[in-house]
Amino acid sequence: MAIDVISNANLDAGTLSITCSGTLPARESPCSPFTQTLRVTLPGTLVVAIGQQGTLGWLLWAEADLQAPDGPVARACKAPYTDLVGDPTCVSGQAVECATSGQIRMSRIPTSDADLGGLSVEMDVLFGDGLRFQASFRR
Repeated sequence: MAIDVISNANLDAGTLSITCSGTLPARESPCSPFTQTLRVTLPGTLVVAIGQQGTLGWLLWAEADLQAPDGPVARACKAPYTDLVGDPTCVSGQAVECATSGQIRMSRIPTSDADLGGLSVEMDVLFGDGLRFQASFRR
């Protein structure tokens, strides 16, 4: 996991906002101009999924280990998806590309799903292909 997780009690994000720069993806992604869906859960690790479920593309999938021995740490990856049946370009089984650097800042370190309400998050991550993905939201 290559992404730093930082707690900042002064962080106050609003509704989901996404900025993509650098090498922009050609397929459906959270960088497309369509309405994006946000899912945040804490089933053991904090999971943030941002994107739309279209035909073929990827979601931004961030996972943070908030109880790591050396302090909270995360990864942010391009999680591929497809609903095409029998498509020879199916992305299933392909390597998942994860960000090489970045930060996830939170207004606090949540301890359970019940503690997610009102959580503000900002993420700024860089992928090896040159894509810079930035997002902020309040849960």
